Amino acid sequence: MAEYNVGDLIVVDDRAGDLPRPVGIVTDRDLVVRVLAHERVPSQIAVGDVMHSELVTALESDDLESVLGKLRSHAIRRIPIVDREGRLQGIISLDDLLEWLHGQIFAASGLVQRQRPGDRAT
Repeated sequence: MAEYNVGDLIVVDDRAGDLPRPVGIVTDRDLVVRVLAHERVPSQIAVGDVMHSELVTALESDDLESVLGKLRSHAIRRIPIVDREGRLQGIISLDDLLEWLHGQIFAASGLVQRQRPGDRAT
C-alpha cells in the first residue's frame, strides 16, 4: 500500500478464471486499528483476518448520485465497482467523486463568467 500510495486493497477471488470477483476490502485504517494498535506482527496476520467481508459494491451502470448515496449510508469512503456478473471493474473513492464534481463546477463557472451582463440566462 505504501509502495503504490493507496489507502485500500480489494481482496478478490480470482479462481473464476476471467476477471476477479471482490470478496473483501482492507484499508489503511484497518491495519492500524486491527494490527498495529494491538502490536500484532503484520507478517503473521492473514489478509482474511483483517478484511471487511461484508463488501458494499456499486454497479458500473449506477449513476453518481446512487454511488454517493451508498457511500453516505454505509459511512465508507471507497467502493468497488462491479459489472452485472459481480466481476471487479475498478474502485471509486469519495475523493475521486469530489475531484470530478470540482471539475464540473469549475467548468460551469466558466460559462457563467463568459455571459455578458444583460444576457438572459438560458
